[in-house]
Amino acid sequence: MKTSKSIILSVLLLSSVNLFSQTTKDISKTIERPNVINLSPLVILRGQAIEVHYERALTPSLSAAVGFAPIIIGEINDGSTGLTSAKGFAIDPEIRLYASKDRVLNGFYIGMYSYQRFSNWSQSDVWQNTINEILGSANVTDPTYKLNDTYKINKSRSSYGLQMGFQPVFGKWFVIDFNTGLGYGSANYTSINNRSAWNNTQNKGFLDFRLNFSLGVKF
Repeated sequence: MKTSKSIILSVLLLSSVNLFSQTTKDISKTIERPNVINLSPLVILRGQAIEVHYERALTPSLSAAVGFAPIIIGEINDGSTGLTSAKGFAIDPEIRLYASKDRVLNGFYIGMYSYQRFSNWSQSDVWQNTINEILGSANVTDPTYKLNDTYKINKSRSSYGLQMGFQPVFGKWFVIDFNTGLGYGSANYTSINNRSAWNNTQNKGFLDFRLNFSLGVKF
């Protein structure tokens, strides 16, 4: 349910921008090079392959953007034996308001963002317990006993917040984008034990901090 609400909110965010854009003139005829495509390498730090980010000017000072990145690495959790491959994707819709109306998609900006992430992976854990903890026996103990378990992990994450950034254009084409933001997010985390069919679901809220830079072209 929370995942469906997150998708609906993100769609509404982009739909509202699209509705607004329909009331304006054809931006490609009134503004030179109203598009930017950026590539962000830093997303690998959160398990994503390089992110492709597309931005479109709606007016000389207002733009809409969306980023997409496949997820390739699972998260490290308590007891995990290390990194593991993962499947999934992340999308990153934005609305930006630039301070300058003379330089389209160029300079300081503020805006709103939404970050949606959906992923799954398998995780091998090593639990070191006494036999009585595992088997329920109070008479037999072995401190060296280790139990290897494999879990199927499903996780969805949604964040919404405010951001600010600086995107200078060098020459006519080359773009560097720096941005940071703060918002609130929630995560739904489900783990299923392949050996015992045990499963656990957790829902957590958190403050979401973002810091990123990307390189791209304006066209």
